[in-house]
Amino acid sequence: MTVGLILVLITPFFTSSVLILSTFKSVFNGWLTEIYRHQDELPKDKRIWVKYTIQSMGSIAHQFVLMIIGSLLVMGNQSSVKTFFVVTSQKIPTVESRTLMTNWNGIATEILLIGLIVYGLGSAIKINVK
Repeated sequence: MTVGLILVLITPFFTSSVLILSTFKSVFNGWLTEIYRHQDELPKDKRIWVKYTIQSMGSIAHQFVLMIIGSLLVMGNQSSVKTFFVVTSQKIPTVESRTLMTNWNGIATEILLIGLIVYGLGSAIKINVK
């Protein structure tokens, strides 16, 4: 997954990174399903429901963070949020919209990478403590 996230930042490799991330997401989803199926603390009929509820909440939180990043980028350029929606909804991308989207992509990817690294370090520290 880390390789896919790093490749997202390099424009010529964007399609390859999407393939890597999609493959990782599918494998991770199957792995998560198996983990939730074997959770004895949860009632058997609620295990998969809990998994999808948590995934949906994560997706909503991710979209919220992306909108905040986009809004901050636009406001940092002394523009309004209305301008943000106009710029990103044009049929033909302009230099301004490409710059905005590239910056947005970079910031969002960096946040994901930092989160992944922090999670990995936290997991490694937990393993070493036990």
